[in-house]
Amino acid sequence: MTANEYLRMYLDETGEFLESLGQLLLALEKAPTSSASLDEIFRIVHTIKGSAAVIELAEVSEAAHQMESLLSAWR
Repeated sequence: MTANEYLRMYLDETGEFLESLGQLLLALEKAPTSSASLDEIFRIVHTIKGSAAVIELAEVSEAAHQMESLLSAWR
């Protein structure tokens, strides 16, 4: 597989994750103590971070890492 194909796969997958993330954030806004929503948000951000690191998108990986830190503090 080429680098462009990996990038396309990453973008497709991340687009789906971001849609889910938007829905989960709205759910969390309605129920801020929902550990299930917060856990799923953390899982999505963690996956985005790891996948970005694999295809060497360091800035995206670092931004997701920072989000993980904020989410961990919230937990």
